[in-house]
Amino acid sequence: MLKHLTPYTHEEKQISFVIICAKYQDNWIFVREEGNKTFELPAGHLEESETSLDCAKRELYEETGAIEFKLEAIADYIYQGKPGRLYLAIVSSLAELPKYEISERVFAKSIPFPQTYPQLQPKFLNYAKEYYKERYSYGD
Repeated sequence: MLKHLTPYTHEEKQISFVIICAKYQDNWIFVREEGNKTFELPAGHLEESETSLDCAKRELYEETGAIEFKLEAIADYIYQGKPGRLYLAIVSSLAELPKYEISERVFAKSIPFPQTYPQLQPKFLNYAKEYYKERYSYGD
């Protein structure tokens, strides 16, 4: 169960997982892992000695093909007792989808169905949408 979303409160060394809400043009980017039929936000575990920002950059490229982007940490959370960090990416350029574990990327206003984590991902996306709206939607 997701305990809470709080503004960037955990120490870096506590973070074990990142989730990235990636905005591209007027849509959000969602991915489907190879062998799955469900969609999710780009995400991943930190590798040894990797910072959460480095992990978010790596996962964003590996899972979406994003090559030019602005990336910022917007919230921390606890899920199943483990702290994680939520990032917002504003993507300006995409390459072809790299040959990693992702078989499909889609662009949509909300998470397509079926969803991998329907109890979690909408909360993360809604938080990111509100953050984006407050910070980047000048007069929209």
